[in-house]
Amino acid sequence: QFPWSLTTQQGELLNKMLANQDYFLLWGPPGTGKTSVMLRYFVQWTLENTSEQILLLSYTNRAVDEICEAVIEIGPEAREQMIRIGSSNAATPNFKDIFIQEKLKNIENRKALRALIESKRIFVGTVASMLGKMELFDLKSFDKVLIDEASQIPEPMLMGLITKLKRFILIGDHKQLPAVVTQEEKFTRVTDVDLKEMGVSDLRNSYFERLYSQALKNQWEANYGQLSIQGRMHRDIMQFPSKHFYADELQCLPEDLDKKKRQTRPLNLSTPKEWSEELDILSTKRLLFFPSPENKEAPLSKINPYEAQKAAQIVKSLKTLYAHNGKELSNDQIGIITPFRAQIAKIRESLIEHQLDIEGLRIDTVERFQGGAKDIILLSCCANHSRQLKAISSVSAEGIDRKLNVAITRAREQFILLGNPDILRESPSYADLLEWIESQELQYND
Repeated sequence: QFPWSLTTQQGELLNKMLANQDYFLLWGPPGTGKTSVMLRYFVQWTLENTSEQILLLSYTNRAVDEICEAVIEIGPEAREQMIRIGSSNAATPNFKDIFIQEKLKNIENRKALRALIESKRIFVGTVASMLGKMELFDLKSFDKVLIDEASQIPEPMLMGLITKLKRFILIGDHKQLPAVVTQEEKFTRVTDVDLKEMGVSDLRNSYFERLYSQALKNQWEANYGQLSIQGRMHRDIMQFPSKHFYADELQCLPEDLDKKKRQTRPLNLSTPKEWSEELDILSTKRLLFFPSPENKEAPLSKINPYEAQKAAQIVKSLKTLYAHNGKELSNDQIGIITPFRAQIAKIRESLIEHQLDIEGLRIDTVERFQGGAKDIILLSCCANHSRQLKAISSVSAEGIDRKLNVAITRAREQFILLGNPDILRESPSYADLLEWIESQELQYND
């Protein structure tokens, strides 16, 4: 039993993580509290009940920022115990004081350095930063390492670290974006029979994904667990990714943890009678599709002016709608995802043309949105030709479009899709999404 507000599932999995003496794999779909709950309380329990030394790693600096925030939530003593490895230029400014460079400013000799290293129980950083500071293992032995975003880390990147550690926990979701590998599939596919028996079939796959598939295959139930209760998405948004990406296993929070019914209440924003049908549908539906015409003049262009203008119009309409209902819709509540840098610039230009303040409004690729969340997400597919579908998709061996999965699951309150229906229907995942939206009468036609 834990003295914290955990779901029954989180409590059971936390017990498994703490009990395992070699390795554990925590699969956490979007919004299930992988970092904010599971990592945070794992660290808190370890600090309060043991004298063990902890190493916390992730793939990106943004994710390491989130780890630092989770640890700091424990209290000032936890912050005091933390040292971060890496460049402070890549981190949120309020973490500058915990970087090792800052801690070393008053260190005058090796004895003082060793004393500092030995006195701190929590070390944090990216995997790449830690690989560049392997001499740390000559000064300190770690009892536990938790590696977040592990499904984005290629296997060779982790081998040099894991051999230095007594036990490790990998946290990830192999149905979101995979490890970043530039080689083509034909160069990474494995044909050796013995390696394939070990689960090594493609060198682009992460160590997390291989170990997870092996654990399932061999029924090593003590070594893995899956979170399925998410607290991010409204039910109307959750249902599609749950059905098509997560085998209908995603659930909303239980009523005692969602006392305001945020995940189940209808949108029900009021609109004046003279407002358009577009505003009416924005006021009642949480999953929407706005079709864009085919761009025949530039079929391979990485810009879609219509979608850029429509995105700006929707943002302006949403702000008007919220203001009418006495609510503020700030820019940091909105995210716009699109696959191409040129379209990012075009959308930004269109927002300015509509006299909208864009300070704090994030417009970026899906890769840079992974791990984050916004109340409202707009996805401008910018697919002007079927040949561009490959650029906007990342399809796993299971047939799951991981980019689409990430895009949808960033949204807490509303997800709005912009794209050409004829082109998108050539993708099985987008065809399923369009059919889902249309079956619920959620499509808005100009």
